[in-house]
Amino acid sequence: MTSNYRVVDLANEGERVIACEWWREQIARGGERMVVKPIEFLVRGGGGMVARARNGAVTH
Repeated sequence: MTSNYRVVDLANEGERVIACEWWREQIARGGERMVVKPIEFLVRGGGGMVARARNGAVTH
């Protein structure tokens, strides 16, 4: 099974709007959740290093 995905530049408001619309379409077709991951393996956030949670979600 292949997961649908999008790469979104979160600094770009237009891309964020399009991604939200895309996600609403996914939910309308029975999609269950969204996982947001950084593209880089190690990422620094405002509070320091960003760590991946076990389910793929991003936590600080």
